[in-house]
Amino acid sequence: MSVVADVVFLGAVWMHVESADRRRPFRKLVSLAKSGGLILFSLRRGPDDGRGFHPVSVNEIEELGSHHGVVVARVRQIKA
Repeated sequence: MSVVADVVFLGAVWMHVESADRRRPFRKLVSLAKSGGLILFSLRRGPDDGRGFHPVSVNEIEELGSHHGVVVARVRQIKA
């Protein structure tokens, strides 16, 4: 049985996945979301503080989305 959700939320996780390794997990995220559902990313951007951060860009997420039939609908940056 496959589980699908209205919202799939990744809280401060995506930047720990190396860019070269993100295609497969992105495909899995898309498969977890219902058609018309949301995939939300909370990202910490900036230099690695020793916890294994890898650069993330909106362009990269848009490109991954285009390969899997999803679009970036909104980007919001919060300055700390």
